[in-house]
Amino acid sequence: MAFFLLETPEKHSVVRKTAVMFVYENWNNFKDFLMEESREAYRRNMSMSQTYGTEVEILACAEKFSCSFTIFYKDHPDLKPTVIGNSPPECYILYTGPWDDGHFDVLLPMSMESSELLNYKVAMNYLRRRVSQDLGNEH
Repeated sequence: MAFFLLETPEKHSVVRKTAVMFVYENWNNFKDFLMEESREAYRRNMSMSQTYGTEVEILACAEKFSCSFTIFYKDHPDLKPTVIGNSPPECYILYTGPWDDGHFDVLLPMSMESSELLNYKVAMNYLRRRVSQDLGNEH
C-alpha cells in the first residue's frame, strides 16, 4: 500500500497505522468482516509486528484515499481478480501463498499503450499528492 499511496515501501508503518485507525473509527462498517470482538482488540492486534494486513485494511485504504485495488492470485490464476473500491486510480496487487497466510505484492502495468501508461502515471502521482496532503506531517 505504501508504494501506491506514498511511492515508497519505507512508509509502510504510516499507511498501516492510517488504515487501522480508519477501521477503528468506522468500526460498525468493518466489524462483521473481522474476527476481533471489539475495535480496541482489533487495534491492539494490528499493532503487533507479526500481524499481517488483510483485504479489510485494503478496503480501508480504498475508502480513505478514494482509489481502488485489484487483487490477482498467483497460486490461483483461474480466479477472477478481486476489485476493492470503485474510484480511480486502480492499483494492482498480487496475492501469493496460502489463503490464511499469504502476502500482497505490488503489480505494475507492463503492457499498456504509452498514452495509457502516461495517464496511469499521472493518476498515481495525483493520488500520492492527495495522500501526502491528507497525512500531513505524519509521513
